[in-house]
Amino acid sequence: MYSLCEFLVNGHSGTTSTNSFGALSLAYGGSGWNQTDMAVNQRFRAYPNNFLFSGYVNGSSVTNRGSLGDWWAKSAYSAPNAYNLYLGGTGNVGPSGGNHKWVGFTARCLAGS
Repeated sequence: MYSLCEFLVNGHSGTTSTNSFGALSLAYGGSGWNQTDMAVNQRFRAYPNNFLFSGYVNGSSVTNRGSLGDWWAKSAYSAPNAYNLYLGGTGNVGPSGGNHKWVGFTARCLAGS
């Protein structure tokens, strides 16, 4: 089992398919690109990463809590935009997404010493 922090801390970043989440998707048997694969989706949500369907902040409220989740990657692809991971309840896996940095996605990398 791979840890998300292993990919973020060790500098896996760059193009869409090899950004931090794309590299983790490949390690979990995914394509590194957006796809629908419930097994890969569940691997992201299992130990040790434990991604929850936390939704995201839209204006002043949390949207889609319990049905999807979005997390920021460490990689930006332009000044106002960064890569993100999207997981949906129907098995959607989007490790190569990107969005405006002002969108309220979760930041995710917890590493212990």
